[in-house]
Amino acid sequence: MLDSRVCTGLPVTRKSLDPAEPGDVVGSQHWGRRTGNLTFEGRRGLKRFGNPWANPSCLIRSVGLGRDCSKQETVKPHVEPSSGRAPFQFVWAEPDHGFESEVLLRPATSSAMWFLLLHLGLTATLTRAELLLSLNGPYWTVAGSNGTVSVPATVPGGIYTDLRTAGVLDGDPFYRFNDVLYRWVARDNWTYARTFAINADTFLTKRQVTLVFHGLDTVAEVFVNNVSVGVTNNMFTRYAFPVKRLLRAGDNNSVEVRFLSPITAAEQAYRVQSAAGHTVPPRCVPVEYNGECHVNHLRKMQASFGWDWGPAFPSVGIWKSVEIIAYDAVVVRDVTIRYDWGNSTLTLGVHLELGNGSSGAIRGKLEAVLGSNPQVGVSRQVIVESGKEGEYLGVLVLPVPANIELWWPIGLGEQYLYNLTIRFVGADVDERSVKKIRYGFRKVSLIQDKLTPKGLTFYLKVNGVAMFAKGSNWIPAHILPELSVDERTYKNLLTAARDANMNMLRVWGGGVYEDDSFYQLCDELGLIIWQDAMFACSMYPASEGFLASVEREVRQQVRRLQHHASVVVWAGNNENEAALRQNWYETAANFSLYRRDYVSLYVDTVRAAFTKEDPSGMFVTSSPSNGDGTEKEGFVASNPQSPFYGDTHYYNYLADGWNANVYSMSRFASEYGFQSLPSFSTLHSVMNTKWDLGTTSNWSIHRQHHLGGYMEMKMQISRHMHYPEDDSTSSGFQRLCYLSQVNQAMATKVETEHYRRSRGVLDSLGQGMTMGALYWQLNDVWQAPSWSSLEFGGRWKLLHYFAARFFAPLSVSAYLTPDDRVEVHIVSDRLETFEVTLVVHVYNWGELGIPKDEVMLNVSIDALSSQQVLSLNLDELLTKCSNEVNARHHCFLHFYLLHGSQDAGPDNFIFLAPLKDSALRHASVRVVERHGPFRRKGGVGSYYSLEVATDAIAPFVWLEDVDPPRSLLR
Repeated sequence: MLDSRVCTGLPVTRKSLDPAEPGDVVGSQHWGRRTGNLTFEGRRGLKRFGNPWANPSCLIRSVGLGRDCSKQETVKPHVEPSSGRAPFQFVWAEPDHGFESEVLLRPATSSAMWFLLLHLGLTATLTRAELLLSLNGPYWTVAGSNGTVSVPATVPGGIYTDLRTAGVLDGDPFYRFNDVLYRWVARDNWTYARTFAINADTFLTKRQVTLVFHGLDTVAEVFVNNVSVGVTNNMFTRYAFPVKRLLRAGDNNSVEVRFLSPITAAEQAYRVQSAAGHTVPPRCVPVEYNGECHVNHLRKMQASFGWDWGPAFPSVGIWKSVEIIAYDAVVVRDVTIRYDWGNSTLTLGVHLELGNGSSGAIRGKLEAVLGSNPQVGVSRQVIVESGKEGEYLGVLVLPVPANIELWWPIGLGEQYLYNLTIRFVGADVDERSVKKIRYGFRKVSLIQDKLTPKGLTFYLKVNGVAMFAKGSNWIPAHILPELSVDERTYKNLLTAARDANMNMLRVWGGGVYEDDSFYQLCDELGLIIWQDAMFACSMYPASEGFLASVEREVRQQVRRLQHHASVVVWAGNNENEAALRQNWYETAANFSLYRRDYVSLYVDTVRAAFTKEDPSGMFVTSSPSNGDGTEKEGFVASNPQSPFYGDTHYYNYLADGWNANVYSMSRFASEYGFQSLPSFSTLHSVMNTKWDLGTTSNWSIHRQHHLGGYMEMKMQISRHMHYPEDDSTSSGFQRLCYLSQVNQAMATKVETEHYRRSRGVLDSLGQGMTMGALYWQLNDVWQAPSWSSLEFGGRWKLLHYFAARFFAPLSVSAYLTPDDRVEVHIVSDRLETFEVTLVVHVYNWGELGIPKDEVMLNVSIDALSSQQVLSLNLDELLTKCSNEVNARHHCFLHFYLLHGSQDAGPDNFIFLAPLKDSALRHASVRVVERHGPFRRKGGVGSYYSLEVATDAIAPFVWLEDVDPPRSLLR
């Protein structure tokens, strides 16, 4: 049967709409395919620029009605501090306050109007895009400061990658102690250089010719044809240098990027800051990290100087693309979007670059087209009059068809994405600039409502639906920035998150703002993103130069990421409010000073820049924080980890992680977790199995960056299982790897289920109403003990398989109360009431396959809820299981849900005594059949179908194939 939506042009069931259609020819004289003639009411354009949301009454008006917004307005544009030649000692340069310019955007004629069309019947003269000369590729050289090392280099890239490729570093950087042995690389200064050709008849005839670096890591001076064009100090910022006057026709042009050692740069910045007033702690990372000092003084990946889960590789390099662009008109750089549900419009903030030294008027047409078949669009004639340089903002208001499909997080609906094309077409010059994005329509709110007896809620509402956030925390995919941006790795890791029933990831603040392809994939997969600004676990400078760099960083990153449907919440930093209030770095003696710096950075700079670019966006100053409660206390709460507000980070390695009663309540648990070792097959490639086995070996101690990590791991394991008698033998160490993963999976399972059960529940103190559980952490940057559920390389730990079960949309969750009652809950993320049968089986460890008792209950589960459905006395429940005095040592409980005769969700279980004290029989487990590998439909990787036989009940059966990138668990 033909779906009527096909005939009406509505999107059908594809998750990603509007792929390129026949007829969608970029630069041709038509866009899309003509599908018919429909008439829409026209609307006049507006003439307001600067903040596109500042005056809604001027945004839209019907023809002949409303306020007259036609009066031209002059606004002050955003202007970057000018970059001049500087001595190559790193200090934070102060911004240039003496430079201002003006820009005027106005309609070309008084009759200019918005054109709303289902098919945009514009027939424009074929125009050329701005010219772009990519300087990427294997055409560079990199040399050390004394000239003894000079090797070929590739851009995008980095110094460790280039030296490894050239054979200067002759081993895997992650092998044994190479992170320290290769530290000489980070202590040297490095110069990247290449030559290139310029066509005088094309590039040099353009009004603007600009050298653009999309990412330089980090402190560097740039030269073109031996002339300094500027300095850089922020790896998260795009740098653009005017170079037309320096270029020569022909192939004898050169570019050099002279990087200062990041260790040296950090030390210099620390000394300057300390001499100017006060030290900014911490001075160094903990000694267990084997890292370097003062990274908080650099706008660089904070984890690159060492972290408790990763090595120190303080890299330098051109880690993102570099290009020369030439143009006569303007460049469409970024587009920010506001969706107005009430008026069914998109307000587009179109950020235009005019470049240095612009003068006179640039006339042209600003256009936007939504969709491909059908289309709706607007067009506007504009004149751009500018001063010397800057970035300028134009506004378009685009009508949204009533039949648009909404974008939903995974599990709540489909991920509809629409093509949106924005272009500027020059009127007096034969040139256009085009920006294409994919946009998902959704309405997201961060709900912080008052609760009785105290506190506020803290949860996301998406398209009117309250969403329980299920997921993890994302760290960079690699410790070397240039290798962290890899689309295949992104796909492997993000697909694994989706496959584990996650709907949210938090991009942690000690890494990097990820590549556009990361967020695009999250849009497609339906993964919501909590985005930290890149500050973590430190105090930071608040000098004028540092703040100016941060403001530019945040402005650029928000503009780049704001249109993504997946990016919904921003936080100013990771754990810095808690660090300040709880005196992590001995700041209490001068608390008011550090508090002033904190507010200056995260409130007056980061939040202010964010709000200016995205006034309707959601922002919290820190994670954890009390949200609105923190703001009411002047942005540094008396207890930033309050269970009555905001989000919490909770770690308790001393209590029994398998006991649900030890965990605190939280409105939103954005960090929690337990360590484990990777699988032995992952570790053995970076260790010497003769010398490095055992937790007391030099290599194991070097690899464990968490103080007391092995002691805590042993204590947790020993509570429930038999710790290996000697973990320095091959079999003992392999068993430790396995047991650590069992403990991690079980403890994280118990804690996560505790948070999911707390949805919609308030205790007598007002704690509860939990609406988020994001465990620490999703992925790894090397092969070492960590909190991750995915090993470096993508192999699933036992925890990740458990996550697919404890994050299931419908699940049964039970725990044993301190007064020996079995409380059974059913948790549902479904959008409708659902009928299930709960089955409780009581098993004896010594009898395979035959339950000793059974309880069944038919239950109607409300949509989006957690319901306690059963409370059982444990001693009464075990009467048929065992006649032994210690029946708990002989029995365990098994739970599952049925819908009709079909499983309605994953099964679950409770152990009633430590496994080491339980009456388990020795089990003989064997694989009797194996089929595969099979390709995953619509996913990444492959899987096997296995049949396993056992002669006794065997918990935590783990089947591992050392060849594929994943472990197999059935």
